[in-house]
Amino acid sequence: MTGRLAAWRDSAAPNPPPARRPVARRLNTVLAGLLSLALVAAGLAAWQWRSALEAQRAAQSRQLAAQSEALAESDPDLASLLAVRAYRLSPTPEARASLLSAADRRLTRPLTGHEGGDRVLGVFTGDGGPEHGVAFSWDGERLAGAGDDGAVRVWDAGTGRELETFAGHEGAVYGVAFSRDGERLASSSVDGVVRLWDTGTGQEVHTLNGHKHWVTGVAFSRDGGRLASVSVDGAVRVWDAGTGRELESFTGHEGPAFGVAFSPDGQTLASAGDDGRVRLWDTDTYQRRLTVTGPGGAVGGVAFSPDGQTLAGGRENGTVQLWDAGTGQKLHTLKGHEDWVYGVAFSPDGQTLASASGDGAVRLWDVGTGLPRLTLTGHAGDPVFGVAFSPDGQTLASAGEDGTIRLWNAELPDANEAVEQICQALDRDFTPGERARYLSGIPRDPVCPA
Repeated sequence: MTGRLAAWRDSAAPNPPPARRPVARRLNTVLAGLLSLALVAAGLAAWQWRSALEAQRAAQSRQLAAQSEALAESDPDLASLLAVRAYRLSPTPEARASLLSAADRRLTRPLTGHEGGDRVLGVFTGDGGPEHGVAFSWDGERLAGAGDDGAVRVWDAGTGRELETFAGHEGAVYGVAFSRDGERLASSSVDGVVRLWDTGTGQEVHTLNGHKHWVTGVAFSRDGGRLASVSVDGAVRVWDAGTGRELESFTGHEGPAFGVAFSPDGQTLASAGDDGRVRLWDTDTYQRRLTVTGPGGAVGGVAFSPDGQTLAGGRENGTVQLWDAGTGQKLHTLKGHEDWVYGVAFSPDGQTLASASGDGAVRLWDVGTGLPRLTLTGHAGDPVFGVAFSPDGQTLASAGEDGTIRLWNAELPDANEAVEQICQALDRDFTPGERARYLSGIPRDPVCPA
């Protein structure tokens, strides 16, 4: 019995199911896949919700920015609050522009009897005739003006004291530029001559002849070794700044050439002309590298950004165009002036562009967005021919037909600084009535950070 019982027990014992473990693994894989799909679906739903919320806030931000601009003149305090709320809701380009504009308006309160507001730091005058151009020395200590009387005057940029008068041209001076080491000053005139001056002795060291008409602009290469000039005769000439020897002369503009600038690395020379084109020349071969153009008529002033990647040109129709200096692709068209833009200049950090126009205004622009930052008026409504930033970017000089060179405070707040300045100045929130009218459907957060 014992053996049979043992056999029965053995026969009754369940056999292990050999397929159960693979089935379990497949089930776990399926469950894991379903869980992953559920997580992906949940993540996608969350992303779509966030995207929809961001799009909604961006639309609300742009609407608030537009309302801010509409109220800028009639209710500047409310306009400032709306600009802050727009930017804090969503930092769209429109909100950023509105915010910076609101902050800049608060920084240009007019002073009684002093045209131009409290941004004016100083006013320099020459013989009383128009000043056609202006340039800072690279150390920022001196300022040169291109006088209608044929003289170049140099002032102490800090005190306004006249340091030197360089006389020799037989007609109005249109262009002026310092070499980087500050030892040379170049000037160009309607007499068709470019003159090089020793800034230490005040003596003329070279007279550069070759142009057949007015010489409208001059520019030094950054290393100071070369000087370029452009003329109404349409020619671009390059000179050895040390010896005064002409290195190259070339043409390409169909008519007068007005503006000239070296790229920061010295490898490209830009010239602008009455034909509405800016031509970029290789400074090793002096062959044309690129031509940029666009609507708007003649191009006057031209400038490279400090990193050499952006090119700016002021046009006859009052616009300023920004191009990619490498490809010639148009980046922005800056609109606001009502007359020819004669001069343009980038700030040292490349974030701001200044423009001078025949409409009597100097405008500051945000280079990244192409939107306006500030409008400076003070040249009695007369045309402004040239602008230049100090090397530290804190001061802007402008030269005008009214016979003055004006120095302006060019410091502009960034977005975070603008929020802080506006909130400190206003020290209030929206009223219930303002919230009901302008902020319906928008979170009721305090407008200013605690």
